Amino acid sequence: MSNSPTFVMTGKRAMAVEQASAEGIAPDVFHRRWGILAVLCTTLLTVVLANSSLNLALPSLARDLGATQLDLCD
Repeated sequence: MSNSPTFVMTGKRAMAVEQASAEGIAPDVFHRRWGILAVLCTTLLTVVLANSSLNLALPSLARDLGATQLDLCD
């Protein structure tokens, strides 16, 4: 007899797990999907913020360095 707890899922969640298993998705990956989605969304937000800050900084950088737009593209 096993000492590990047994969880019984019913309803829509159980059907979703069964469907994921039928599609070849491992159950542990299926249960971590919200965490994975959160990491991906946070990464996307970081990239957007970095690009926005760069676009705001480029005009003042060009002015301070005396560079033209062509110099910034190189």
